[in-house]
Amino acid sequence: LSLPSERFDGIFANAVLFHVPSECLDAVLAQIWNALRPGGVFFSSNAHGFGKDQEGWTNGRTANTRSWVCWLSEDSWRRRCEAAGFRLLDLYYRPPGRPREQQPFLASVWSKPG
Repeated sequence: LSLPSERFDGIFANAVLFHVPSECLDAVLAQIWNALRPGGVFFSSNAHGFGKDQEGWTNGRTANTRSWVCWLSEDSWRRRCEAAGFRLLDLYYRPPGRPREQQPFLASVWSKPG
């Protein structure tokens, strides 16, 4: 990931970052931080680990495909984003209106203090 410094007011990463291996995730978050202008906003929605950190290959969306996934718990995701310097604005599970065990996505909105 190579983005220009302080170029963007917002970065939107929907159902993307959970495909980044955990050993690379902190560097990706640092690049997102660097690319945001002070006061910029970062939105992310990821499949989560339902309280556990899990990583590895899983069946893909179509027959004969596989996908790499890094499902993080809410606590792990928050710690990584906060360690990158982001300030939490909002966090919620999706889709709305369902019991937590039927909400596979964790959405979060962060800001780069400025």
